[in-house]
Amino acid sequence: MRKRIETLLAVTFLAAGWLVLGAQEARAIDVCGNGICATTAVPPETCSTCPADCGTCPVPAVVVVNMIPLAQSAETGQDSEPNLSVNPNNTQQIAGSAFTTNPTGATTTAPIYVSTNGGTTWTMNNIVPSGNGSTGDITLRFGGTTNFLYTGTLRGGSGLTLNLLRTSNFTAATTMTLLSSRANVDQPFVQAATFTGADRVYVGNNDFNAAAGRTATVDRTLSGTAASPTFTSLRIETRNTCSQDGPPIRPAIHSDGTVYSIFYRFRAPSCVSPFTTDVVVVRDDNG
Repeated sequence: MRKRIETLLAVTFLAAGWLVLGAQEARAIDVCGNGICATTAVPPETCSTCPADCGTCPVPAVVVVNMIPLAQSAETGQDSEPNLSVNPNNTQQIAGSAFTTNPTGATTTAPIYVSTNGGTTWTMNNIVPSGNGSTGDITLRFGGTTNFLYTGTLRGGSGLTLNLLRTSNFTAATTMTLLSSRANVDQPFVQAATFTGADRVYVGNNDFNAAAGRTATVDRTLSGTAASPTFTSLRIETRNTCSQDGPPIRPAIHSDGTVYSIFYRFRAPSCVSPFTTDVVVVRDDNG
């Protein structure tokens, strides 16, 4: 009889123990430095809280860098519509542009942003011809293997005057060379690539000189590296519009030489905002 009572008590205590354990959440406890990366511990171990167990944290996939150089940190300009180009021939070289005013106060040139260490640090290089020390719309692209940088901009102080520019050394202080210019053009967007040693340059733009409102245009040269390249204005809109196409005309170059462009066609029945709009893609198989 005595043995039976002891057995019953043991079972009762065991059951009570399970009830107590079941009343609380089970938690793993770990100590940093034991060689186990306890990600489910409370608190969990991570590469930042315990690199000894979990290893060094990887470099972040995205690094945010302020392109405004330290020397210009107090500037309060608009600096809008930024554009960026990485040199395919040297990915440490990056050029940027925006609506930025020459920080020196000079009015004959405007700046681009320059990095030669993959975007870690930036300087301004005042090499864009200007009439007021700034620019209107501006975009830029490196050629594929030539290291030439091409820029399409609305010349500062000259309204809708398109300037197509080039430099063989974007870090040098020499003002960019003017390759082509004309009035009544909006939103130049540059693309460039090297084929057989020569840069092909395409500049999408909204050309208000075009007849019948067919303003979607691409300016093209197949010899951007020549001493004096010739640009041809190609009208890529073939139908009538509501007096113009939408402002953005964006070319793209495939590695096989095929060129595409995309733009908005403004058309009837609604020729006031909100416009009736077609998204149009065109292609040139011959570059």
